[in-house]
Amino acid sequence: MFISVFLGLLGAVFAVLVYMLYPIFVPRHLPRGYVKVPKQKVESKRVSPLRDGFATKKIPKDIDYIVVGSGIGGLTTGALLSRVGKKVLVLEQHYIAGGCLHCFEDKGYHFDTGLHYIGGVSKYGKLMSLAADREIKFSKLGNEANNFVYDRLIFANGKTFDLCPGGRTALRKRLEKMFPESLDDIDVLMKDLLKSRRTDALPYILRVLPRWMVLPFAWLAKSQGWTKRMSSTVTKTLEKIKNPFIRSIILGNSGDEGGSPDTNCWLARTGVFKHYITEGGFYPIGGPEAIADALVRSIEDAGGRVLVRAPVEKVLMSGGKVVGVNVRKGDGVNIKAKEGVIAACGAKVLFDKLLPSSVPFVKHSQKILKNIQQSAQHLSIFVGMNKPQSELKLPSHNYWVLPNLDTETGIYKSPVSMESKYNYKPFDSPALAFLGFPSAKDPSYEEKNPGKSVAVIITEAPYEFFEKWASQKSGAREAEYKALKQKLAQKYLDEVLFRFHPELKDCVDFVDVGTPLSSEFYLGAPHGASYGLEQTPYRFFDNDVIQTLRSDTPIPGLWQAGQDSLSSGVVGALMSAYFTTSNILGYSVVETFSKNGLIKHLKNISSLPDIRKSKFDI
Repeated sequence: MFISVFLGLLGAVFAVLVYMLYPIFVPRHLPRGYVKVPKQKVESKRVSPLRDGFATKKIPKDIDYIVVGSGIGGLTTGALLSRVGKKVLVLEQHYIAGGCLHCFEDKGYHFDTGLHYIGGVSKYGKLMSLAADREIKFSKLGNEANNFVYDRLIFANGKTFDLCPGGRTALRKRLEKMFPESLDDIDVLMKDLLKSRRTDALPYILRVLPRWMVLPFAWLAKSQGWTKRMSSTVTKTLEKIKNPFIRSIILGNSGDEGGSPDTNCWLARTGVFKHYITEGGFYPIGGPEAIADALVRSIEDAGGRVLVRAPVEKVLMSGGKVVGVNVRKGDGVNIKAKEGVIAACGAKVLFDKLLPSSVPFVKHSQKILKNIQQSAQHLSIFVGMNKPQSELKLPSHNYWVLPNLDTETGIYKSPVSMESKYNYKPFDSPALAFLGFPSAKDPSYEEKNPGKSVAVIITEAPYEFFEKWASQKSGAREAEYKALKQKLAQKYLDEVLFRFHPELKDCVDFVDVGTPLSSEFYLGAPHGASYGLEQTPYRFFDNDVIQTLRSDTPIPGLWQAGQDSLSSGVVGALMSAYFTTSNILGYSVVETFSKNGLIKHLKNISSLPDIRKSKFDI
């Protein structure tokens, strides 16, 4: 009896190994499911591919997949499926596609809204170009004279620190020169906290593993202590560093992941910090919308379409399988897809609004999501100046103005933490802000917008501060709301923009303000959250959450993409698209993380010589 059970288990293990490893040794040149299709052309007139308004006559015939949401996660998933010959329809409720990649124009000024810089373009920039099959170019922030600084940190006591590329080695040398008395702290930082380990990727690998393998692998990882470092909160982890100035430097641009260091896990902070420290910061030439435009055109090449002003009311199910969506137009328009639906609209929107709670997995997911807060919300001030970059010579690096972070204590006080969000008093405290100049970052800006420059000031601001106006119609809210926005704008102009660039006082002739209510309305973001779900240890390391927030679902014909299904931010959403598409096309987890996966096969059919010969992978 014992021998029979043992042999049975041994056979099962062997079968699993064969299932997982066999595909990577089988020669494959083309992507799984690849069908070459002739390049299609959209015939109808429109202002731009990003502003293609919904109409039933525009819906392609024989749709393979429908994608709900046109952020970078949704567009990249649609583009990747289109690259293998699938016909994809992307539906976006906003009047312009792109999610946080979208830009807007007002009074002749052109502003970005969500992507303000990105790192690691040798990998992530190429992954965008690979999906679009079009070259997407980037410009490096900073210049040779300032060591290509991308973030200038200004702390509460006036001290500053410039974050520059060069990796851990360059950072170590600078810190050792500044703090010769803190070599032990620097050693801990470099050898432990910022050192990359293969186990760091476990929270993402677990989301790609077959569901039945998640629990045993998660148990193994926890029992071996592989996730201990990454699952600690940022504040707790940095207790290992005694020098408060060094702690402040590591916390300086933590606004990039949205949330409080007291609740965010170290996985998020170290990921963002290392994301920039190696190569530096970059900005897409042509603005973030250039990325969205390239991805939309890739979808159209295969006969698909990206339609805006197309709010999805619900996901349609038949026989326990997802078969399409209903769009809230007129009496409702049902659209069917042969293969299924990819939800790139955020987990809370999907499970709380689009799916019936009578489905057991949906009901379970709703329960799980109640335990995860939304990430930080923001106030954005868009400033137009009537002089060009060639005259103003503004810096391309960002400023982080941090009155909430003192180098004497190394403690970060978040205005959106649970303790402070209901006691938010912006006029009683110094301005906390991010400041950047898109017109200085994009070398093509002046040519497209002659005689003009722009600045964007962003600060954390809790949704609750503006909630009493949430029920009023966007663009027609009462005078008190508009007056508050003007007062806030003036505060940040005086305390941030004019503090560092007083020469701009005489050329500002346009100011607009976006609040969390704006993000909720235009982006469909619950509570106006900028980064989806908060990046807590529970979100990344709890087994039930891993089974909920991942690319596949137990519901046939339904997948997820976007930052909630993997990790927050542009890069998190981008990588989710590659994981989701790999799952849809039938790539195993081993193939996905090997050099014989989707990326290699897409390189083989790319029309871009630089992409075909580049050595980047997942």
